[in-house]
Amino acid sequence: MKNILVVGSSNLDITAYTPKFPQNGETVSGRSMSISVGGKGANQATAAARAGGTVAFISKIGNDSMSDMILKSFKNDGINTDFVYISKTCETGSAFIEVNDITGDNRIVCIAGANATLTKEEMQAAEVCFKKADIMLVQLELETDRVTEAIKTAKKYNVPVILNPAPAKKLSNDIYSYIDYFTPNESEAAFYTGFSVNNDSDAEKAADVLLKKGIKNVIITMGKKGCFIKNSKYCKKIMPFNVKAVDTTGAGDSFNGGLAVALANNEDILTAIEFASATAALSVTKEGTSKAMPFKSEIDYFLKNSSLI
Repeated sequence: MKNILVVGSSNLDITAYTPKFPQNGETVSGRSMSISVGGKGANQATAAARAGGTVAFISKIGNDSMSDMILKSFKNDGINTDFVYISKTCETGSAFIEVNDITGDNRIVCIAGANATLTKEEMQAAEVCFKKADIMLVQLELETDRVTEAIKTAKKYNVPVILNPAPAKKLSNDIYSYIDYFTPNESEAAFYTGFSVNNDSDAEKAADVLLKKGIKNVIITMGKKGCFIKNSKYCKKIMPFNVKAVDTTGAGDSFNGGLAVALANNEDILTAIEFASATAALSVTKEGTSKAMPFKSEIDYFLKNSSLI
């Protein structure tokens, strides 16, 4: 199995399932709640590990009861936690999530907690992970300086970089040329290009802008509409798999985790996107975030017995 390095956030997710989102000042009745491991980094590390990758994770959590649950989850999925640091002064990051029972849509409030305290020295101490990696996957829930350091360290060792730019934050212009795969959703693509991305034509225009910044491959995820890939070889819309969504929280994370595994295994980018799309499709059929990430056996079976729309 190939080595996947994930650098990112770890949270504890508190999720409420409700048939109706409340308006300002309104209280509504929910169906149920759950407490589970989340954070974009943790979700993507879990997705990659379950999809067949050998995963090392660089992150930071608090010295509290929440961290015990998170570390246990990582170890159950075989994730290398040698560089999941423990903060002595800050609580574990958290996310408060509302999921609409009818549509599967979600609303999320994140609190960074210990994620915001990962230091330059801690990143440098984890450099051994970069030396061994076949690909690195990073997001933007960490401080931007740490993300930049991770990207530049990966390139120091010629490790391909996937940047999932979520949540969207301003990046220095010089960093784009280090990025091999850039995976925004429509709103994130709009943030980086300055115009709305509502259809395939918009997605192609956005991809052109991003490619001109120096990025090598742009993959814009578009939810139920699939995704759009553009690079020097392809300019193509990839249709999604047709599934009944129960909870869309973490769909982008599952996509990126699956993508990292397929690319690390030297799959063609179109095949890698199909594998990533299947990973995401399966994840939204279950409640939760990290716990909803599918295993490789599920993904392989799904790909053999399903087809893109």
